[in-house]
This record gives sequence, structure tokens and C-alpha cells, in this order.
Amino acid sequence: MANRKVGAVAVVDAAGPVGIVNERIFVLRAVARELSSEPSTAKEGMTPNLVSVDIDDAISDALAG
Repeated sequence: MANRKVGAVAVVDAAGPVGIVNERIFVLRAVARELSSEPSTAKEGMTPNLVSVDIDDAISDALAG
């Protein structure tokens, strides 16, 4: 993520999006659990159960989740 200068990456399977890896949440989880900074799979590091908004929705709608 750092090399590509992005703060989040969507995790997908054959059916579509299943989660997101966000660097802030990942770091907080790793510190809280004293985990290695590199999980072995995206599934281990992702936040599941995505909440989405329409592209034309207000940012406040995204924050309200």
C-alpha cells in the first residue's frame, strides 16, 4: 500500500467485494493484539462486512455508515 500511495485496498473474491484492508485499522489491530505487521492472508487483515454508499451520496452518508 505504501509503494502505491493508497490508504485502503478492497478485498474481493469471485462474487465481488468481501472486505477492505485499511492501513489505520490494520496498525491499530496489530498494536492492540501485538501481532506481526504482516498477516499471511488478506482475509486475516481485512475488515469484513463492507458498508457502501452511492457515488453521488454525501460524504456524511459514508461516515454515518
